[in-house]
Formats: sequence, structure tokens, C-alpha cells
Amino acid sequence: MFLYLFHISFKPFPYVLRTRLIIALIGVYFIFRKRELFFNYKILKLIFLTVVAIFPILISSLINRHFDFWFVQNIFLTLIFLLSSYGVIKLLFNYTEGNLSIDDVLKIIVYAIALHNLITALGFIFPNLGTIINSIQNQDENTQVVINSIMEFQSRFIGLGIGSFFTGGIVSSLGLLCSAVLIIKESSKRKALVQMAFFAFVALTGLFIARTTLIGFGLAILYMYTPFVSISSDKLRYFKGAQNRIFLACILVIVLMIPVFYFGIAQLTESSAFVHAFEIFLSDGGSTSSTEHMKSMYIFPDNVKTWLIGDGKFTDDNGYYMETDVGYLRLWFYYGILGSVFFFFQQYYSLSVIRKLADNVLIDKFCLFLALFIFIINFKGIGDINYFLFLILWFYIIKAQQYYRQH
Repeated sequence: MFLYLFHISFKPFPYVLRTRLIIALIGVYFIFRKRELFFNYKILKLIFLTVVAIFPILISSLINRHFDFWFVQNIFLTLIFLLSSYGVIKLLFNYTEGNLSIDDVLKIIVYAIALHNLITALGFIFPNLGTIINSIQNQDENTQVVINSIMEFQSRFIGLGIGSFFTGGIVSSLGLLCSAVLIIKESSKRKALVQMAFFAFVALTGLFIARTTLIGFGLAILYMYTPFVSISSDKLRYFKGAQNRIFLACILVIVLMIPVFYFGIAQLTESSAFVHAFEIFLSDGGSTSSTEHMKSMYIFPDNVKTWLIGDGKFTDDNGYYMETDVGYLRLWFYYGILGSVFFFFQQYYSLSVIRKLADNVLIDKFCLFLALFIFIINFKGIGDINYFLFLILWFYIIKAQQYYRQH
């Protein structure tokens, strides 16, 4: 699960050979053993939605007479991630002899993310370890220059694979949402306390990786302390475990105090990493250098053609086309609103299938908050969480097939 989530490229292998591509071979193995799963109509529909997304790319490219196929790789990678996520979930089902629950899957995800964030924290505290972690990975030239600068000035945590920067914040946010579900579902106070400790740890370390983690943190808190509405049965439920709120608050305070004791209050407030992580709370008006820079990237199309089908450009000689890294804008400039609909519809389709198969009030709300998360993060960068959704989707599809075979 760790290797799948963080999609790492290890040396001395080629840069393009990342861990999800290798894990996809496990998915291929299981398909050749039992082929019926990929004939499941829900999966076939998902594959169709993925492949058909190439048409708005072709339309934009032909009309604009500019062939920038950088984003085409997203289609092929999505299909590969569908294979590799299948391999991961099948391995878990085989290991548990079929006795795998959604709680087990969510726990493994949270534990894998917590382990990664622990490694990044240790790499920050012990720079020599951080150097070793960086040295075993392949990075593109521009990313490596940025990482070297960050490590020199110790301005943030650097992780493995996609566990750094914006994508690292996304992974930590997904871990927090999974943890929120587990905190609500856990009936044992002791086990709930353990989950709250993981929640607090991922929240804190994730914030030092990327401030995007704040989005996941806020949504996770809302998930826990707002009513649960079952769409299928129209039931309204409230979280009654008020005492758990106190436990969570105490653990958050304790975990937040750890770096204070380690660095000392004076040193901590002068730390580049601390200032980066908590700049939104330290600055006047709640703004950060990142948000101010992001505002300058809000450059909108100035003609109908670009709004509809884009300019067919994802990058140019200077980097991002139109010098914007905002998710929605990069999609609109590339293949317009038409193509963007395909990009988001595929993710929302997966969420709808998960909700229907789960038929559970907690998962209903989990899917709603994941949809909200996708909507929000694309105001910052391109937020594609298919790799995560596929894990949950495969669990419920395999579980449903188990049920049908038994009945």
C-alpha cells in the first residue's frame, strides 16, 4: 500500500518506472487467473469514460493546430492505476482469506501515510537521513533543484515519490478523511484514541509537507462533527461521542507541543519550516506568500473558443502555459470546459459507484466530502485522486462479487 500510494521512482531504475507501474503487474497476474472482474460492467464503463477523454484532446489539438499530448499520459496512467489498485486490493483479500472490511482498507491507508510522514519528519530532523532518502529517488532536473534548496534551508518536509509539495498535501488530506471515518466508526474508546493519535500526527506532519493539508484537516473535522445523512434511506444521524472531541483536542495539543519541546519555542518560531507551515496563522489577514502568488495565476480565457475547447497547450517553453498552476485554469486552457467535464466526471462516477455499492451512511458522507475535496483542491492545482478512489472502488466490487457467489 505504501509503494502504491506514493508512486516512487527508485534509483538506479529509469525515472518513468515508478512503483504503481510495477504493482500493475500484480493486477495483470490476477486478471489472467480470474478474468471475470474486468468484465464487470461498472469497471468497463469506467474504462470507457477514461479512454473517451482522449476525444476532447484530439478536438482541441486539431482545431488549434497544436499537438501538446502531455495530458494524454494521464489517460494511460489512469488505466495503469486501475490495474495496480486491483492488484493491491486482491493481495489484501488473499492475505485476509476474504475477511477484509472497509475499516481494514482505510486503516492500512492511514498507517501507510503516517509511516511516510514519519520518515519525512525524521529526514527533516536528521539531515543526513534526509539526504539518503533524497539520494535513492529519481527526480526531474527542475524538481531536484527545488528540493536541494529546500533541504539546504530546511523550509519544509520532503517525502518519497508524490509525498512532497502539493501532491503530498493531497495524500495527507486523504489520510485525514480516512482517519475521520475510522474515528466515527470505532466503538472502543481505546481504539478510537489510537485513531485520533494517527489523525493528529498526520495533520501536523502533513502541514509541514504542504499547507494543502489544511483543506483535508478542515473537511475531516466537518465530517466528524456534522450530521450524517443517508441518501438512500433519508435518515439523519448525529455524532453523539462528545467525549471523543475532548480526546482529539488533547491529542492535537500534545502532538503540536512535540516540536516546541524539541526545538525550543524561540528556535521554532524562527524556523523556516515552522513559518512555512503556520504562515497562514502568523500573517496578517490569514494570507500567505503562496496564496498571494496563486492570486496572480488567476488568468482567465479571453475568447469563446478557449473557454469551450481550450488552446491545446498544457505547457510551453516557460513551463506552465499562461504561467498558471491553478487546476481549473490549466484544464480550461488545455481543452476547455468540454474536456474538463470528462476530467471530473470520471472521478465523480467512481464516487457514485462506491456510494451505491457501500449503502452505508458513513461512506455516503465520506464520498460527499471526497467530492467536495476534489472541487476545492483544483482551485490550487490539478487534483486527480483516481488512484485513491480505485482502492475503495475495487474493495466494494470484489466484496459484492463475494456476496453474489455465496448467495
